[in-house]
Amino acid sequence: MSHPTRSDLEAAARAYFEAEAGKQSRLRYSKDRLEEADYQVELSRQIVGEMDDDLVSNDYSGHAHQAAMQMLRAMDADLETLPDKERLIALNLGARAVRELSLRLIHRLTDPAGRYEPHDPHFAVHPIETQPRAKVAQTTGGTTWTVGRAVEAFTDHQQRRRLSASTTSETARVLGYLAERFGPNASLRSLTPDGIKVLRDDLMRLDGRLQGRKQPFEKRLTDRPDAQIGYATYIKYWRALRQFFRWAVEEKIIGDDPSAVAAPPKPKGLKRRSPDPFTTEELTRLFASPLYGGHKSSKQVKVPGDCHRRGGHWWSGVLMLYTGLRAGELSQLTPQDFYFGADGPFMQVTDEGEVDGRSKHVKSASSVRTVPLHSDLLRLGLAEWVTGAARRSPKDRLFRVFALGPKRFSAGITRFWGEYLKQIELWKPKRATHVYRHTLIACLRANGASEEEIAAIVGHSGAQSNFGQTLAYGGAYPMERKSATISRLDFGFDVVAALGGDFDKARH
Repeated sequence: MSHPTRSDLEAAARAYFEAEAGKQSRLRYSKDRLEEADYQVELSRQIVGEMDDDLVSNDYSGHAHQAAMQMLRAMDADLETLPDKERLIALNLGARAVRELSLRLIHRLTDPAGRYEPHDPHFAVHPIETQPRAKVAQTTGGTTWTVGRAVEAFTDHQQRRRLSASTTSETARVLGYLAERFGPNASLRSLTPDGIKVLRDDLMRLDGRLQGRKQPFEKRLTDRPDAQIGYATYIKYWRALRQFFRWAVEEKIIGDDPSAVAAPPKPKGLKRRSPDPFTTEELTRLFASPLYGGHKSSKQVKVPGDCHRRGGHWWSGVLMLYTGLRAGELSQLTPQDFYFGADGPFMQVTDEGEVDGRSKHVKSASSVRTVPLHSDLLRLGLAEWVTGAARRSPKDRLFRVFALGPKRFSAGITRFWGEYLKQIELWKPKRATHVYRHTLIACLRANGASEEEIAAIVGHSGAQSNFGQTLAYGGAYPMERKSATISRLDFGFDVVAALGGDFDKARH
């Protein structure tokens, strides 16, 4: 067919939504599957956030692409051959459809008896009139909702979701800017799109050099492009602000969303800055450095010497290289998170339990996972190290050599590796602990692993891994397939030999 019009695309998006909503309606969770239902709620909330991010930045991937391709397939059209304008419309509609489907699933699993009212009028049977809803919102609770009161309520809502420390701190920061700009006692429904648009533009003028310093919002603004925060940081702030207002609309605190204005376009040529993975040559240099080649003592691992003890510092890099763990995930591991049975050793990343008197947490719902342990780790003595720690203190963190930060579990380990990589001249911008994760991903890709297989290992979310919406309802990824993926790891040389050979109890 000829290129579809906007009306064609809108009709296709509605048809796609109705078809997927029908699949949702057939889902059933028995009493013994309530935990799975809870997981789907958290996963759907995560997808809503990802679609918010896509819609804010006007930069689409993952779920939005999958939905757009599926709705176009029904009309014999191809996303890749559409003109730029129509392609952007299709992706926008795809993201909106996925967002609405996720919200619908959340409602169905948390309030099955209640009537669902679509949040996006495009997917309502009858378009929702906003004015009557606004009148209801003005009288909600019998009192006026001030900016300060709404911020406090939203903060409580976020804390109950147990989001990552970085997400909560970024949200608190931008909502603080909102309260500064308009005043904590201002009525929330008095905020206008024009006022929010000015705040939006000022967020891009924030001086990155002042991060971490106590300065009022107005004094944080600069017109020097080289000093302003990066676009990626700005998008995080803008996304948090939009989530706040969307929450206020959904809670009927306000009627209309004053933040429903477009974000500034993504600068042309802007690429996401990620740490370069280690090359084979860099890995061999790393394993010849004092920590792995011989250090002075267990407390002076950066100083050359004759000590070859495989302790917490030593295992942190090796374990991240073979599992793709995030620094915060590794920092909160305990011996109980490991299993060394004959049917296949593995470790688990979980948000259940406590470490050092603090609840464990993960970045997102998809971060909760099991990771098979490569045979190299067993040859190097991981089981002996973990079981030894379990005998001494079974509930303590394995990596107590790294302090937990007041907000981020990863603070101590990130600081150590950032400094150590600079010392051995392997540091590059953004390199610290995340370089191990990127190295594992790059190695698996080079050895034929699919994005889906990699995502199951490292705990990537659906949008990052290009999973389709339907896959989100498919249950856990098979352990056998994860083990097959891990077995593909090949860093281009004999890592065990480079690290001193198989574990020897007499030496260690």
